[in-house]
Amino acid sequence: MFRRLHTQFIIINLVVIACVFAVLALGGYWFLRAHFTERASFFAERIMEDAERGRLPMQMFGGDGERQPPPPPPPPRPMELYLGVVDVANGVLSPSLDPWAKEIPNIKNVVALVAAQNSLKGFVTWEGQEYFFARKAREDYQGELLLVQNFEHDNEILKKLMMAILGTGCACMGLSLLGNIYWGRRAVEPVREAWQQQRDFLADASHELRTPLTVILTNLSLLRGEPDSQLYGRQRWLENMEEEIHHMSDLVDGLLFLARSDARQKVLDCKPFLLSETIAGIVAAFRPLAREKKLELRLNCEEDIWLDGDETRLRQVTENLLNNALRHTEEGGRIEVIIKRQAENVSLSVLDTGEGISAENLPHVFQRFYQGDPSHSRGKGGLGLAIVKSIVENHSGKVSVSSQVGEGTEFLVTLPTLIGEIWGENNGNSSANAR
Repeated sequence: MFRRLHTQFIIINLVVIACVFAVLALGGYWFLRAHFTERASFFAERIMEDAERGRLPMQMFGGDGERQPPPPPPPPRPMELYLGVVDVANGVLSPSLDPWAKEIPNIKNVVALVAAQNSLKGFVTWEGQEYFFARKAREDYQGELLLVQNFEHDNEILKKLMMAILGTGCACMGLSLLGNIYWGRRAVEPVREAWQQQRDFLADASHELRTPLTVILTNLSLLRGEPDSQLYGRQRWLENMEEEIHHMSDLVDGLLFLARSDARQKVLDCKPFLLSETIAGIVAAFRPLAREKKLELRLNCEEDIWLDGDETRLRQVTENLLNNALRHTEEGGRIEVIIKRQAENVSLSVLDTGEGISAENLPHVFQRFYQGDPSHSRGKGGLGLAIVKSIVENHSGKVSVSSQVGEGTEFLVTLPTLIGEIWGENNGNSSANAR
């Protein structure tokens, strides 16, 4: 689908470029053609006027009615031009009245074509050459004054212009094709990846939800099939269903949070709270679980660290990281939680001496439902670390992970907007005032 869209985008872009240059070429051609025609017409009117008034270098007639020899003319003009008195009916042509002009070969044939025209100005073609003509009736002499000018010089300019525009257009289309192939792929790739991620997300979510639903339906079938079963059996089946319902509820809550976060909806309820006290309470709640697995759980935390954030969601971050550390740290290992106050940030580190994460799986630990990473487990439906990342980023913070297989893992959360000692001082001042 995306390849087809990419191809359509390239074709549409090339068609637009071709149309633009076609309009430029046609518009430029007709504009210059009209300009050259107007210039030739203006030149014809002026030179015929000069011929009538005797302003040409060679006088048409001498004082005694005899033709005078012309003075030596300068080198001929590069364009072919004929200006003379013509008796079209009898086919009589006078010599050219402009000695500067280059002679037109086969002028009689060209004049014959002009005679067949009814207009006073226009174009005729002879042997592939285009000629502009203008004629004017004379009152004092028989015939008419005729000017014929070779228009091929102007046509050559037009052809070169068209070739330049077409060449530029072809070059632009070629560059556009290469650019669209390269940049189009890069532009479509994020969309394709997002589409694929959405499909994988839906497939994984369906799979995760199907498992607890299957367990619930199975236990309900057992209860319905054995209504007179012992109390212990019924209690066990009900506990199984309750566990799966809690698991499904956690999964749905995580999906809703991520969906709202993706839609840029408000997912946080931020207000100042004592972060150090909150983390200390969470660590105290996890100590029994750590003792049960014979793990050492340490807390290294500075006092009076205030933070402006969502306390509930940041509790969820800490709990997810501690759960992850407990699941993947072997008996006799150590887990350490460190909170440090920095210049404008506060950092929360959770270190363990567990199994670690391989280098190939490390870049994917925060992806939703990623199953290749040992940090994911069914306990959170593969969403635990994805939720951690979303919560931290909604606080304008950063989360990173470093790990060595067999040595352990460290998750580092950095949160900005630290109120720190200022809030503590204000709180202390308020308490002092109250006392």
